[in-house]
Amino acid sequence: MAVSFFGARGKAAPVESVVERVKSFEKAHDCTVQIFRADRIFGAIHLAVALEHAQRSFEQGRNRSSHLGTEVLLYAAADRQIKNAIKLLGVTADTVETALLLVGDAEPDELLASLGLDRDDSVLEGEKDYAAFGIGEDEIAAVGRERVSDLILERMALSELER
Repeated sequence: MAVSFFGARGKAAPVESVVERVKSFEKAHDCTVQIFRADRIFGAIHLAVALEHAQRSFEQGRNRSSHLGTEVLLYAAADRQIKNAIKLLGVTADTVETALLLVGDAEPDELLASLGLDRDDSVLEGEKDYAAFGIGEDEIAAVGRERVSDLILERMALSELER
C-alpha cells in the first residue's frame, strides 16, 4: 500500500467541510487521510514515525482509535487524548499551511483538488513551533536547534510507553 507525506497551501475552511470532504475521499478511494497544521509538523520524518507507531498499535491491539489517521494524529501529537491532539495539530479556519498523510493508492493531487489546496512540500521544512510540544530553550540549548525533530520523536516514543 502506498504512503504519501506532503505539504499544501491554501485555506481549507470551514473545518467541518474539510472533515466531510476527507471522509468522502477516504470512502471513495478506500484510503486513509489525515491533515495537520504544518507549523507543528517537523518534516516527513515526524509523520513517518507517527505512522509506524500507529500501525504497530493496531497490530498489537493497543490502538486508542478505530481510525488509522486519528491514531497517527495521537502519535504525532505525542498525546493520548484525541481532543488534545486535535487542539495541538488540527487545522483551524485560519490554517493556510497543512501537512497531509495519505495511506492507500489514491493520488495526492486528487486529494488536494478535493480540498481546494495547492501542493507545497516546502511547508514541511523550516522553523516550527516546538514550544507547543513543551520544548523549552534549555532543551534546545542542550541538543542544538538542528536536532529539535529528535526531541519530538523522543516525545512520541515516550507517549507509547504511557499507553
